[in-house]
Amino acid sequence: MTTGKYPDSMLLSVGNRLPKFENNDITLKWSFDFIGLNYYTAKYVTTGKNSKNGKNYSYTTDSDVEFKGLSQTQGASDWLYSYPAGIRKILRYIKDNYSNPPIFITENGFDDVNAGFPLSDDTVADNDKIEYHEDHLDNLCEAIKFESSSIVTYVLVYLNKSAHTLRWMEDGASVMGYFAWSLLDNFEWGEGYSVRFGFIHVDFKNGLRRCPKKSAVWLMKFLN
Repeated sequence: MTTGKYPDSMLLSVGNRLPKFENNDITLKWSFDFIGLNYYTAKYVTTGKNSKNGKNYSYTTDSDVEFKGLSQTQGASDWLYSYPAGIRKILRYIKDNYSNPPIFITENGFDDVNAGFPLSDDTVADNDKIEYHEDHLDNLCEAIKFESSSIVTYVLVYLNKSAHTLRWMEDGASVMGYFAWSLLDNFEWGEGYSVRFGFIHVDFKNGLRRCPKKSAVWLMKFLN
């Protein structure tokens, strides 16, 4: 998308199963307006144990690695561990290796167990979600060249950090916007209604009544 060719690692791993491009297909290079990046978590990887058996190649075996979870704060989903530094690292990697394309963080969030929280005047205390978003926004700030970015200046003020203290850490990634997942509890792809990513609690059994979680109050203060 940015170089007009496949990465060398992909050519080595996937080989002749990759689609072929003719010379006139080079127009695909930089044919996008922006890159949408979903970031939730990270994992350790180790060399795979010969997962390619020569017969059943697929995208699940091409990387030839094994994944291991992090020993960090875990969400309701078994794959979701909070690793805020990862969002900065991946943005820096894209900048350094793919000519710093414009990026929108299209999803970033942390889930709660569907415990059937009662709806009342008491706010659901999802403190881990608040910490997750604060820490990820902090690392997002460090990934962006703040002098030309109003979003970073805004977040720095909220997090009580000065631009001067972060000047030496700036990475210069071209991040244009950030979308938290999600406003409301909803049906998730893999877990259905068993986990909740929303800032607003939705009572699926009683007319879809809605109740702000503690994270919603935090988000409102942040946006104001």
